[in-house]
Amino acid sequence: MIAIRLREAMAKYKRRKRAPITYDILAERTGIGHGTLRTIGSRDDYNATLNVIEKLCRALEVGPGELLELIDDPPKPKRKAKKSRARGTGRK
Repeated sequence: MIAIRLREAMAKYKRRKRAPITYDILAERTGIGHGTLRTIGSRDDYNATLNVIEKLCRALEVGPGELLELIDDPPKPKRKAKKSRARGTGRK
């Protein structure tokens, strides 16, 4: 899975530029909604379009390699086998 490391990229931007960067500021610069930015920042499994990635890279002045990280997928839980039940017709 490819994870978007938005909060980390924002923190690096803040250190590099010595200027605050918030979701509100980023929303103004990118046109991406504040709620969407919060979701991207909090969910590793957010599936963003390349257009969104490009906007974030340009606003934060980073390359995609600094914003994205390839991580192992979490193991999927094993499904329990369904028990089959004999079905009667209910007719006599």
